[in-house]
Amino acid sequence: MNKTFNEVKQAVQRALSHTSFNHEITDPKAFYIMTMENGLSGLVFSVLDESKTHPELYHRLKRNYYDYIARDIKQIETIQFLDERLNAGEIDHLFLKGSILKTIYPETYMRAMGDIDILIHENDLYKVHKLFSEHHIKCTSKSVQHDVFEMKNGIVIEVHPILYKEFNDHYQFIGEVWNHVHLEEKYRFRMNPEFELIYLMYHLAKHIESGGIGLRSVLDIGIYLQAYEEKLNLELLKQFITQMHMETFFDVILDFVIKTFGFEYQFIKPQKRLNEEDYNYFVKYLTISGIHGIGRDYNVMQARTVSYAKNKKSKLRLIFDIFFPKLDIMMGIYPWLRKAKMLLPFAWIIRWIHIMIKRPKKSVKKLAQLNISQEEIKRQKEFLETIGL
Repeated sequence: MNKTFNEVKQAVQRALSHTSFNHEITDPKAFYIMTMENGLSGLVFSVLDESKTHPELYHRLKRNYYDYIARDIKQIETIQFLDERLNAGEIDHLFLKGSILKTIYPETYMRAMGDIDILIHENDLYKVHKLFSEHHIKCTSKSVQHDVFEMKNGIVIEVHPILYKEFNDHYQFIGEVWNHVHLEEKYRFRMNPEFELIYLMYHLAKHIESGGIGLRSVLDIGIYLQAYEEKLNLELLKQFITQMHMETFFDVILDFVIKTFGFEYQFIKPQKRLNEEDYNYFVKYLTISGIHGIGRDYNVMQARTVSYAKNKKSKLRLIFDIFFPKLDIMMGIYPWLRKAKMLLPFAWIIRWIHIMIKRPKKSVKKLAQLNISQEEIKRQKEFLETIGL
């Protein structure tokens, strides 16, 4: 097993339990890259012993730590502000993912997040646009999945009128979210814990199939189960897991967080466990891909190539979809297409020109990354099947 991974997971365990990490780090650069790309750099700093840590590593992680704290304060203030405004506007809403997960980590700053995600009813989207406009919150893009807004303080907000993204028919149940919520305060709702856990698992599955998730996204599941295990209706949870065809995937993730982060659960036990080879493959995939596929050594096109192969679609079809994105994707890039859908071919041309002028090297690199061996495609397909995807 990779020494750096072992040191990172030990540091994470110590940070979560507020105990010291008194080890010298074998490869400071690799440690920094792995924690940075996997959304853990600010989390692990608090347990490092300065006298045993390389000065440059300590300095960088200290800077990340304070950045985590500053961003956390700004995000919490923004969440409160948005909640107050949406309540005043009598708009049903619930916060998703990081906004909720922050509150169950030992310290809120430990769970870094990028955007603030909010779910609303589809017929309230116009009201949200009007409300945000009144508070100078600018809409930067629109799509079927979500509209993106940016505040003056730089915080990005994704407003979701729907939750389910069509990529696996088994997961359509996620679209029934409003049947599985409870009212917290005024117009703010919260998913019931069994459904919220299934939603987090769905989000993991979606990103594993489409890109990368990194260690922190899996850690979220461990933290969530630790916080809510005793409150879960296990029969209802089992029913949801079965309905989503997630029996194997749920067990694999549960087994992974127990092995990696040392969680112990009283009522929930995995029925399926990863063998050493598959566990190591999963570790490699997670650590190299990083959060949302940001890892510098990660081939961002590999997941898409494997996904197409798994669904019996050719590489030629993938290349076609890269050059000619679907209408809903293009409407997110060019909102004016919503009123003139017939201009889609013209929008494709504009996009090609923009890419060739602004990002020629990046685009060539992406196309080059499509050159993946059949052996690697076969191995990843087999792995996805092993973990239930």
